[in-house]
Amino acid sequence: MKIGSTIFIPLLLVLSGHAARAQQLTCDQAQAAQEVRKLTDAHTIVSVDVFLPDVTVVVEERAWQRSPLEQKKAMAQTVDCATAGPDNRMLRTVLFRSNKTNRELAEYSHNELTIE
Repeated sequence: MKIGSTIFIPLLLVLSGHAARAQQLTCDQAQAAQEVRKLTDAHTIVSVDVFLPDVTVVVEERAWQRSPLEQKKAMAQTVDCATAGPDNRMLRTVLFRSNKTNRELAEYSHNELTIE
């Protein structure tokens, strides 16, 4: 197995169950935080920094680029839930940045993911 596949496969496994749940937009903050930890342990997410109202997520760029749009959106919704919780109505933005170049890869706000 290639090194790139090692990162991509855990991302698929972790997020595969979230794709369907993410569309329902329910937020279980404890479960979302656990999923973020799994993605961090798999080195898909490098770091999550909260600077209200923004959240910056540094991701392993290759795994991000290989992921389908639905999984990217599910990851964004999971991070949003984990950092803000179900009752937080504050407008916020989740920014995804590359671990290689620090380039912005995507922005998630108002339940919409915009790929750069």
